[in-house]
Amino acid sequence: MDRAGEPESLAEAIGRGHGQCPIPATHDRMNECHYWWHEMARNYHEPNEFRWTLGTFLQAARSVTFMLQAEKASFQEFEWYARWQSQARQEPLLRWVNDMRIQVVHQAVLATNSWARFTCLFKRGDPRARKRDVDDWDDGYNGPIDIILNPFLCTHYYIKNGIAEDHPHEYLRHWEIDSLPGRELLEACADVVDLLQNLSDVAHAQVGADSYRAYRDQPLTAESGHSFPCMNGTLKYRAVRTRLKNRIEVWKNEPAGLHFPRSRGPRSSEP
Repeated sequence: MDRAGEPESLAEAIGRGHGQCPIPATHDRMNECHYWWHEMARNYHEPNEFRWTLGTFLQAARSVTFMLQAEKASFQEFEWYARWQSQARQEPLLRWVNDMRIQVVHQAVLATNSWARFTCLFKRGDPRARKRDVDDWDDGYNGPIDIILNPFLCTHYYIKNGIAEDHPHEYLRHWEIDSLPGRELLEACADVVDLLQNLSDVAHAQVGADSYRAYRDQPLTAESGHSFPCMNGTLKYRAVRTRLKNRIEVWKNEPAGLHFPRSRGPRSSEP
């Protein structure tokens, strides 16, 4: 087998044809944080899987600085990291990540302020419709019926056991943890990625590897959007819309491979 041109190390794989990344472990751990964030988004409507993935994301996020310190020899001087640490101690989200390293994400710590909501969606002009207080979607539907659900039952359960009606439904979720009050978790974790990516950018600049990720001279609390555009706008992950297909309610644009307990029977899904 001809393997000419294939990367022979993690450093070369991360370099993607531009040489070897001088801090591959740090770079790779940032990629892992990005990956687990998307797994949290994909499993947003699967309570257990979301909770487990949140724990894995936090472990990866916590270890970014460990990887960087382990690669200290790649830097001519490391005083800049002490300055970053001083700033980071003032950042509540990074303190939260640090504190969560010794905790397991139990269901109880998500229970206080997390919620799920069911809404009937009627076409404009339907006599059953009224204007919603907050119109999250602008595509011709309004919902007169809002029902608060148990957030620790998956959306598949509600779709499977609900009544098929002549209009679409929306299932909206909000996950929040006791140790980070007032913050929706997917958005909060996107902010964590931003803060750590800023550290990674600075580190790459310090070793002259700007080409791997452009160095952005921004404060830790920059509000210019997320480092990864895919993390902008979390509503698309938090809200599910259904439609009728052959008089069966199905999840529109359902992510592939979601878990559903067999004890509750097969679920209907899009082809």
